[in-house]
Amino acid sequence: MRSPPPFVSALIIRARRSGGSIGAVTRATTTDPLAVEAQVCLTLSAAARSLVAFYRPLLEPLGLTHPQYLAMLALWQHGTLSLRALADLLHLEPATTSPIVKRLAAMGLVVRSRAAGDERTLAIQLTPAGRALRDRAEHIPATMVERLGVTPEQVDEIRRAAQLVVDAVGAAEDGDGAGAAGDAGAAGDVGAAGDGQTHDGGAVPRGARA
Repeated sequence: MRSPPPFVSALIIRARRSGGSIGAVTRATTTDPLAVEAQVCLTLSAAARSLVAFYRPLLEPLGLTHPQYLAMLALWQHGTLSLRALADLLHLEPATTSPIVKRLAAMGLVVRSRAAGDERTLAIQLTPAGRALRDRAEHIPATMVERLGVTPEQVDEIRRAAQLVVDAVGAAEDGDGAGAAGDAGAAGDVGAAGDGQTHDGGAVPRGARA
């Protein structure tokens, strides 16, 4: 089997080093924290761009872009989904997912309707043409693995390393949100105590205090 592309090798190496630790995934061999090769964001963004380019010749015969393909994968797996549920599965905002769904609907692959009993919820379901397209797409995952020159085990290692980053960022964002809420509450308490200062109602930025 031929050697995988450099960006794939980099992710495999980082996954093997990680041992489940996000700190190890982002660790680089250099001691300079600003060295470009030390930035995990560079490796991941390069990997994402390269993978999308690899998918393009496989998706063009289906008439799908990569975001549309991901949406179809979710619908093939889960059946009818709300817009919010589909957005969550794709790690996107509903406002970003909506144009993808509209295009799929225009292509005759999905239909959109209001959920029974809840007019506020938009339900997305496959049409017969959308379900039939699954058979034409079934070869894509195996073809991608073959073209990348990696084993299924290496694919799992790459996915695990990438998921560590996704989980760590999500946890950090949740922590920042909780901290901001606590800061806002503290500011409100001070204002209620009548300190004579003007408060704008927002949280004080983290690290801004003396």
